Amino acid sequence: MTYFFRYVLFYSIFLLLGVKMKNFQELIVGLKSHLADGRDRKVLDKELAGALEITPAKFATIKKRNSIPYENIIKFCKKENLCSNEVFFD
Repeated sequence: MTYFFRYVLFYSIFLLLGVKMKNFQELIVGLKSHLADGRDRKVLDKELAGALEITPAKFATIKKRNSIPYENIIKFCKKENLCSNEVFFD
């Protein structure tokens, strides 16, 4: 089962349960706070792009278009042992 298909399946279930999905800006804030690791430091877009295995230029384009790189975020969640449901949904 591909990452995207798994995401669509979870999204459908949570949509039926009435759980709200986070928008792009909320996702970025959550991922940056995870990368900050509880320390009081600012995480740059360049660092987040590197963690998501995206070039900074591609990340800037994604951010400008307000699109979500689902597969990259799910891979990041798997690598960092994060629950993707908590990352994507409120």
